[in-house]
Amino acid sequence: INAEYMGVSRPLADLSYRLDNIVGGNLEIQPASPGPSIVAEVSQLKHSLKQLALTCDSFKKFVPEEVVRTIISSDTPAMLAVKHLEECTVLFMDIRNFTTYAEVLHPELILIALTDFFNVTTAVLTEHEATIDKFIGDAVMCFWNAPKEVERHHSKAVSAALKCLQDITQLHPKWAAQDIPLLEARCGLHYGSVMVGNIGAASRFSYTVVGQTVTLAGRLEALAEVYGVRILISDVLNELLEGEIPTRPIDKITGPPHQPPTVVHEVLAHPMPPEQLGIYKYAFERYCRGDYAKALQALSTMAVADSVTKRMMDRCSDQLDSLGFTQE
Repeated sequence: INAEYMGVSRPLADLSYRLDNIVGGNLEIQPASPGPSIVAEVSQLKHSLKQLALTCDSFKKFVPEEVVRTIISSDTPAMLAVKHLEECTVLFMDIRNFTTYAEVLHPELILIALTDFFNVTTAVLTEHEATIDKFIGDAVMCFWNAPKEVERHHSKAVSAALKCLQDITQLHPKWAAQDIPLLEARCGLHYGSVMVGNIGAASRFSYTVVGQTVTLAGRLEALAEVYGVRILISDVLNELLEGEIPTRPIDKITGPPHQPPTVVHEVLAHPMPPEQLGIYKYAFERYCRGDYAKALQALSTMAVADSVTKRMMDRCSDQLDSLGFTQE
């Protein structure tokens, strides 16, 4: 009797332990150990637990893992609900000129390129504690500091953007061998308050963030192409970095309604020489004050005029022309 009792109780205790772990949010729990049981129902429970473990593993590939943990461990059903989050960093990233490539590439090559792109970026973003919100065509949207708090998320977000661009270039030899264009990405990041939670319809929703912070991050991603830079961040995010990651100001743009214009900054993969950066920042300051002649004069003294510097020189020249000044 004792042997039969132990043959039932031990498997049940093992199953109970594993189920409690899953309900507690431990999604890494392994399926029950294989082996026959003298009770058919116990064997069926083992099979069901295995299916549950596989389902949880699949579920977290569609929904952020922390959200999955919350859903499983909650005593109430998921429902529409949001909260105000004062500090959040939002990132948008997409492939430059992807629409043009998609019009000429074979669909199989498009799929290969997208899969490679998303594999690389997802790995980097996850390593830097991002919550990956969604894939939008060839774009990625993600954010930091929800549903779990992330220390110095502003710094981790910018570092993640840099690492993504670096790792994407490592795909170039593979793409070249497959006759896939050497794709590049651009990013826009902003830091601020958001509404975060389950947003959508009562019958179907997703865990996401909304608000002016999200809107501006998406706008910065689009403006990165306009200014010819890879990563564009807001002024508030640049201030939080405190020089930890090299940047330079690019332009002053109109902000959200009822807010003053804001400066946007390029994140540099490598620091500029201090003397050149000093000249550039002086020129930018004169540009912002409307002293386009002095800005243009300063920029013309730079030893190396990259594409960003040349664009600023063009903007200064355009402003002078519009004001009726003759340039020698």
